Amino acid sequence: MPVTGTDAIDHGRVAPGTIMAGRYRMIGRLGSGGMGEVYRADDLELAQPVALKFLPEAVDKDPARLTQIHNEVRIARQISHPHVCRVHDIDEYQGHTFLSMEYVDGEDLASLLRRVARRAKSAAQMKAAMRSCWALTSRSCGSMPASSSSRSRCRCSSPPAPGSSTWRWNRSSGASGPTA
Repeated sequence: MPVTGTDAIDHGRVAPGTIMAGRYRMIGRLGSGGMGEVYRADDLELAQPVALKFLPEAVDKDPARLTQIHNEVRIARQISHPHVCRVHDIDEYQGHTFLSMEYVDGEDLASLLRRVARRAKSAAQMKAAMRSCWALTSRSCGSMPASSSSRSRCRCSSPPAPGSSTWRWNRSSGASGPTA
């Protein structure tokens, strides 16, 4: 018998309505990928929407990788650019590390590619459209300053895996940000 109703919805590790860290009310999961799961939440203290990214288990349990993530958050908090979403903080909930980040409302890259693919009349048009989509992501990565002293790097230096919702693109503002 097929599952129907809310039982069919995969909420990920945190159910909607959950209050985390006494501050964030979970709205729902936006996506997941190699760098974790991303949720839409409301920051109750500041009355603003945020994205919360939970790190993958392998990173969450590795002290060296957690130290690296903390260093990257310190650097990321200094970056302000229209094509890079802001990183606010790093915290923990029930033993799981998460980042609070700017929420960028918009279409995810997978949806954008599907929409473009439906409109393409030929393989050449499709190839050109995919290059344009990749250029948007690359432009966001190009906004990240190199930091050899911290050994930090942009984690989107290669195209997202097929079916991945790695980046969200807001057509009105031109901003993009990680989803998972």
